[in-house]
Amino acid sequence: MFRYLESKEISVSHLVSNIIANHASFLEGNMYLRSLKSKDRYLTLLDEKSKNLDRIPLKDISSFLGIRKETLSRIRGGNYKVIDSKKTSHSNRNILFS
Repeated sequence: MFRYLESKEISVSHLVSNIIANHASFLEGNMYLRSLKSKDRYLTLLDEKSKNLDRIPLKDISSFLGIRKETLSRIRGGNYKVIDSKKTSHSNRNILFS
């Protein structure tokens, strides 16, 4: 009986370790997304999860990305301009909505 419980305990330990590792990976990806500009957040999500993205409500997508629903609608509709200032580098672009 003890060996049976011991083997079950190890399995639970592995399960907990896997859950923690997966959650840490999720948090790391979420932190990376939050470091991007709104448009780049959406495009990254679209690249990685485009298969089921059309079945998720915009309010949930915008909440996950940390942007307003209106901003997401503008990004999806292409109603934005990217302006490069001479004072900023290419990696520091301003996105203006018209």
